[in-house]
Amino acid sequence: MRRGEFTKGCRVVRPRYLPEKLADDTLYLVENDAGEVYLVSFRCPCGCGDELPIPLRTPDPWQLEQHADGTLTLRPSISYRIGCRSHFSISANRVEWH
Repeated sequence: MRRGEFTKGCRVVRPRYLPEKLADDTLYLVENDAGEVYLVSFRCPCGCGDELPIPLRTPDPWQLEQHADGTLTLRPSISYRIGCRSHFSISANRVEWH
């Protein structure tokens, strides 16, 4: 995966449970029984291979916006403080590096 963006055609999938190994170029949205997304998970876009689970529940600060064109925006930025130390946002399925 190139540093700087998810490749064109990034898949968004909604599995009942996360697979053992996440695929590149894929955003996983995990829903509860009521159909509400409570977890976004993906492999770090820097290419290090680390898996990043992002919980969407209080008191965690992240908000997921799903656009009409099927793309996703996740805010605020993700600051990965261990491993590769990447700092980025996801906006309309594209990575914005900070």
